[in-house]
Amino acid sequence: DIEGEFAFGRLIITLLTSSYYFTTATSQTALPRRAFAFSTTVLSSIQQQTQNLHFYANEREREKRENSEKEKKMAELQFLDSTGIPFTREGLYATNNQFQKAGPKGFIQVKVLENDSLYIRVDLPGVPDDAVRHRVDSVRQKVIFFSGETPNDGNPKDGVREYSGSAGLGCDCCEITGVDAKMKDGVLRMIVSRVKVKNHESKCTLTLPPFTGNSGRCLEDHPFVVKGRKSPFVGAPVRNGGLYLAVDVPGVCPDDVEVLANEDEVRFHAEVKNVYEHDESARVFHGRLNLRGGSSSCPVPSLLTRTLGYDVQFGVLKIVIAPPPPPNDNTTTKSE
Repeated sequence: DIEGEFAFGRLIITLLTSSYYFTTATSQTALPRRAFAFSTTVLSSIQQQTQNLHFYANEREREKRENSEKEKKMAELQFLDSTGIPFTREGLYATNNQFQKAGPKGFIQVKVLENDSLYIRVDLPGVPDDAVRHRVDSVRQKVIFFSGETPNDGNPKDGVREYSGSAGLGCDCCEITGVDAKMKDGVLRMIVSRVKVKNHESKCTLTLPPFTGNSGRCLEDHPFVVKGRKSPFVGAPVRNGGLYLAVDVPGVCPDDVEVLANEDEVRFHAEVKNVYEHDESARVFHGRLNLRGGSSSCPVPSLLTRTLGYDVQFGVLKIVIAPPPPPNDNTTTKSE
């Protein structure tokens, strides 16, 4: 505490000065002269320490101003998703995720299998494999409720997301008898067995919700997110000049993705290699994110001079770009 140091120094100066005047007035021996010399030495030392404290205080204030200015400039930076701009009349391949280029569309899919069971796929990116919950409606035995939440990894740019939703039968002739659920890489898959309680000849195909996979020009929010971000992408500067990006790629595991960076752009490609037996094809994601400054006073820093690390956690691709390293240090690494 600098103010405390100053107060302590002033107190010492006052005591030593008082001692000097007292000894000078009461005695003419060598003792007061030695006390005076000692007092002078201590006073000089205290003055020097006070000057040092002022210097360090000014240096700290200068560093704080520089860091504040740097953070202000970095706050003007933003990542523009050039992938999500629909250049064709059809628009985006999948309105649930602008980065998806192939594979099953929609946040959820419910379909009837050949053995009359239901297959339900739900995208819950970020939810760990053991953190999802599900239960069957105990009254009507027709609906499955599911929920889950993402862990808090301490990153303020991408907080906790909570999911809650339901799916199941849309008829009065059947009831659910069992659910075999599996959560992996941000995707909940359930095989739902059922039994008829009302006899009829036709095969029941009514399910909830109906098919939701669409193409179009407008991106949809995730309908099952009750807390946190609903979009599939977030990108923002972080403290000390670093950059953080998170992209939802449900179904993708760490070995399925590749990330590259050039001067002012980050590109990624992810393709699910192990297709689930009830999915018609593999999902493919491809993205191109451009770094742009908010004003002419904020130059775009080159990404080639920075260390880039990435990993896929529970169906979310997380990319961290470190602050500018020392010159000639240009590496791209995959996080363990």
